[in-house]
Amino acid sequence: MSVNMDLRNITGLEEPLKILVQSLCDACSSVLKPVISRWQAKCVCEVNEMHDNMALISSMKKACEEEIVNSIHTVRDEREVRNIINVYSMAIKEMQQLLRENPSLKAVDIDPDWASEFYDHAKRCSREEMQVLWAKILVNQCRGERYFKRTLWTLRNLEPEEAECLVELAPFLIDKYFCPQFVYYKPLIRYNKIQALVDCGCLNSQVCTTTIKNDEAVSIPGYRMVFDDSVKTIDFSGLSLTDVGGQLLGLIQDVKPDEQFTNEIRHHLETHFNGKAWLVEA
Repeated sequence: MSVNMDLRNITGLEEPLKILVQSLCDACSSVLKPVISRWQAKCVCEVNEMHDNMALISSMKKACEEEIVNSIHTVRDEREVRNIINVYSMAIKEMQQLLRENPSLKAVDIDPDWASEFYDHAKRCSREEMQVLWAKILVNQCRGERYFKRTLWTLRNLEPEEAECLVELAPFLIDKYFCPQFVYYKPLIRYNKIQALVDCGCLNSQVCTTTIKNDEAVSIPGYRMVFDDSVKTIDFSGLSLTDVGGQLLGLIQDVKPDEQFTNEIRHHLETHFNGKAWLVEA
């Protein structure tokens, strides 16, 4: 017999002990198994319910988002359709009036790219007074005038207050494009309105000098300048409209003369040219 033989083998208890341990394990398992099974089932149920709730919440959230997006698109689309219909209706009425006055008037083809640009900008305009301007642009384009695409972009982004500034500036322009310095130095118009027109791209920011030649027909609202033959040129310093500002100003009709501006121009001519340059009613 080996000296290192396990004591359990000496006494012959190894096998019985194994049987006892296994029996105890089996007994415990048989008692705990239903409890463990119920606990597992409950956990699985709660997890599935949680997943179902999360899926339901996610589904409801997605449906809500889609409903909101669709509603926004619907409202926006309806508004844009109304806007463009209003613009086109105004343009058609004005074109019909022009044709009645001049039956020989012929419309020209409009570039498709320009037409797309016009549509994209005009449909976002909801203010009726601004829609009138869009209609005039379309009519004039059909008559052969050429409006820059940047003019369309500027008009789309023009604030109503900036448009009012342009209307207010109109009576103070020489030849519909040049604003003398005394207009905003006096001031006949507040400088912050001049700055607003600079910021929106209608007026150049750099002061310059415009030279009027004797043989040029130059006017201010309600009057035109007349020169003696001895007067070759007349200079004014001030700010000029940009190309975009000039095109937008051309949409303004019935510009009334401003008496103070007229008197300032008359005084300038009398002071610098000793009665050899003057104003006459247009």
